[in-house]
Amino acid sequence: MWERCVGARIINGDRAMIEKRGDTFYACGIPYSGTSRICQRGDFPIRAVVILSQGAENEARPAAGGEAFRALLSGCTIDTDNEEQMRIFLQIAENIASSVPFFHLSCRPDEGAVACLQEALSITK
Repeated sequence: MWERCVGARIINGDRAMIEKRGDTFYACGIPYSGTSRICQRGDFPIRAVVILSQGAENEARPAAGGEAFRALLSGCTIDTDNEEQMRIFLQIAENIASSVPFFHLSCRPDEGAVACLQEALSITK
């Protein structure tokens, strides 16, 4: 839907790698995909991170409190029992969450969700 409505480029249907260069975080393509079979090469500056959920209405809002940390943790492959890995993850997650805007988009699977998110993202320009 995002490709069709606004020409969005999807680099991976499942996950992307996040890399920091200088003061900028990048979403980077990875060489494997899940069931989507979408895995593109490229590195793209991250303007915002959007946490998606299904909802009765289309509503976008800044992510609250720990939502950014929970979203990052759920998208990472990490041994949560390994204290050193968790310490490093928490440092990186704090850096990302304080540098990149996080939004929560609760939406229906329709084109109105695209317009709703575009409006919310326009406040971060």
